[in-house]
Amino acid sequence: MRRRTYIVTASGLGLATLAGCLGDDDDETGDDETGDGETDASQTDDGSDGDSGDESMPEPVATVDAYIEAAEAEDDATLAELAYEESPLHPDWIEDAIDEANEDGDGEWSEAEQDPLDVADVTLELVAEDVDLDEARDRVEGLAFWFEMDDLEDRIDGEGTALVRSEWTNNNPGEIDPRERVEEEHLWVLFTEDDEWTILWQGEIPGTPEEFEDPIEDDGRLVADIEYEETEGHDDGHDDGDEDPLIDPDEFRQATVTFVDEPDPDIDVIVVETTIAGSETWTENPQQTRSLGTQVDSAGDEVVVTAYVDDEPEVVHRERYEP
Repeated sequence: MRRRTYIVTASGLGLATLAGCLGDDDDETGDDETGDGETDASQTDDGSDGDSGDESMPEPVATVDAYIEAAEAEDDATLAELAYEESPLHPDWIEDAIDEANEDGDGEWSEAEQDPLDVADVTLELVAEDVDLDEARDRVEGLAFWFEMDDLEDRIDGEGTALVRSEWTNNNPGEIDPRERVEEEHLWVLFTEDDEWTILWQGEIPGTPEEFEDPIEDDGRLVADIEYEETEGHDDGHDDGDEDPLIDPDEFRQATVTFVDEPDPDIDVIVVETTIAGSETWTENPQQTRSLGTQVDSAGDEVVVTAYVDDEPEVVHRERYEP
């Protein structure tokens, strides 16, 4: 399969395409680069010279590119043109959801102020076209939770659909995240509507056992022990007796990471994450935090503990959970 990779970086309010295509995965490399070591943006898939820039960018990639640029510029009008109207990525979605919640009497909700997207070193890649719903759900998290199944079946039908992969450094991960920057990776789901590419969703990429790495023992620097137990369902607060759909006791187990009494005083932030379940918790008070809990996949997972010193991450403990 031939795939194009585009490197884009923030420049002012826009994003500039810097690099062109890659050949087959098993092709020999070397012809892609110029003498100064940078990828030649004018080279096309067949090796011939062509115009660089948006003309050579696949339309799904160009659509995601434009959405990122609009998000950085806080251009809601452009975001609304590019995103499906029922998607949480549409700028009107949160306002409509808040209005509906307030009308249902679920309390007084209001929209929190958010800083604009601030990302750097953005990589965009067209990874699949004409994907069906089963493939999209396997490769992207969140579709079944955020959309009605009938809606998904009407739009992700195996024709005129695409998946675009994005990687970037998020320089503004949010007020509750103590880290100054976070490396992030997503898949974007797109479909065609009236012959125009439209963004349906941007979701996390599920981890796989193939991504597991060698275990790491931190020799008492931070982690004392990790215990695993069954996860109990949580009442969602309604009288119907339903449990919280976000926490399935059959799908997840609870992992509790207990820290040593006197952790390394140089550690500023601790992050605990799991590869398959995709759960992530953190603390910016390592000296006062005795433990952190997270979810692991009940079929098997990997727990990774990362310590940040002066905003530099170091994996200090890694172990596998095997049921």
